[in-house]
Amino acid sequence: MKQGKFDKAVDINTSIKITSRGNPLAKQASKSPPNSEDGKELKVKQIVISAILEALNDIVGPDGKDSIIKFAGLEKKYLGMYLRPSLRNWIPRSDLARLSRAMYRLMAWGSNAMLRETGRRFAIYLAPYGYSLKTVAKKLENWIQGDLEIKIEKEDEDTLSITIIGDPFQADMPGGYMWMGFFEVAAANSSHDGSQYVATDYHEEKEENALTRFKLARVTNKNNKGKK
Repeated sequence: MKQGKFDKAVDINTSIKITSRGNPLAKQASKSPPNSEDGKELKVKQIVISAILEALNDIVGPDGKDSIIKFAGLEKKYLGMYLRPSLRNWIPRSDLARLSRAMYRLMAWGSNAMLRETGRRFAIYLAPYGYSLKTVAKKLENWIQGDLEIKIEKEDEDTLSITIIGDPFQADMPGGYMWMGFFEVAAANSSHDGSQYVATDYHEEKEENALTRFKLARVTNKNNKGKK
């Protein structure tokens, strides 16, 4: 994969206008999120930021995405730009924190449905067909520096338990809603029998380790579409 650079892109699609007007959650994102470890700045692979920006473009359109970028204070880096999904380049993890905070402040007022749908689109760009859930989890742990750890445990034939320790989203927003959408799609993409999944029983702990936990239940497959 070629080294990623910023390329100018012209947005011509119809888009949703996102505004902070009237939103009590919409306060300016922090200029300096805490994203360092032992004095060293943590980073994420460029492909992670690229996938989030593409997901936002799908969900809220170019103008909505630009509103989130501006609210995050990242317009000089990402506004009007196409960010290639590079696995060579690293980007400050603070950019991920600022984007996630802006997404929550602008998109989650009254409902977290848009965050969950953004997570689904995030998975489409980041977790292609054929990857197992454990492979996807390991890639995320390698691509996002810090103490991120994703545990996947099988409870029974139809239920998985997902635990995310050191959730990079949760420090700034309820990260579980992004992850729930992400793993619903990632699980379906990795299924060998066409199964679909739904995430339930969301739980988070912000005080220690930014822990997010939920269950992933199989609801259908090609052989038994009515299975619950």
